[in-house]
Amino acid sequence: MVTVAQVANDSSDWRGASEHKRRIVDYLQKTCREAQLPEPEQMAEHLALLREGAIATAHVRNMPEAAILARDMARNVINAARLSTVEGT
Repeated sequence: MVTVAQVANDSSDWRGASEHKRRIVDYLQKTCREAQLPEPEQMAEHLALLREGAIATAHVRNMPEAAILARDMARNVINAARLSTVEGT
């Protein structure tokens, strides 16, 4: 896994990685809006962070099931957001 310090030494790599991550968040925002989730921008950031954490965990800890755990966490976050909207809390 490439560290932030390694990537920061080459600004074109840094820009590329940053743009890629921005596109993922944009896609997630669009998907959250289409699903009519509350606060789609914040939800997209939460989901993007879960994704990043799953990728890092899978690599660093040699734990391929991290994706399944992240998926389950994402479902919980989405369900809680929907429930809070229904309950008005």
